[in-house]
Amino acid sequence: MKYENPALLSLAQFAPHCMGCGKANEGDVVPAHRNEGKGMGLKNPDFMWAALCTLKCHYELDQGNKWSREEKRAFWNAAYWRTQMWLWTSGLLTIAVSVASALPPPRPKPRKRIRSGRAIQLRGFEKPDTPRKIPSRPFSRTSRTTDNG
Repeated sequence: MKYENPALLSLAQFAPHCMGCGKANEGDVVPAHRNEGKGMGLKNPDFMWAALCTLKCHYELDQGNKWSREEKRAFWNAAYWRTQMWLWTSGLLTIAVSVASALPPPRPKPRKRIRSGRAIQLRGFEKPDTPRKIPSRPFSRTSRTTDNG
């Protein structure tokens, strides 16, 4: 999924500190995209970033070799959730549209039409208003067999 939003990425400059190491923001906090689920020349969507300092955290996350893959993943995830907490509690991110107005109206269910003059078939479970009369046939003891011989 490709989602680009430069305005969302520019919010990193307002972070009070690096969400990784806690260093105060002196103009060096940048948005660091997630490194999983991407390929050569591809980045993750712009809503998946953490506010990290350029020199220490972002560099170590992308090009560093001090941490294992699992340590990098855990570090970025923790920084991402701290960034999300800061964005929402600071008021920089808000919901602009209510969910009810954003959803399309529900589609009406199609009505099943019964043509006039067509008999409704009973399945045998319904009780008829009048009792059924089963026509009786006389039982014949003689059987009709055909002799082929």
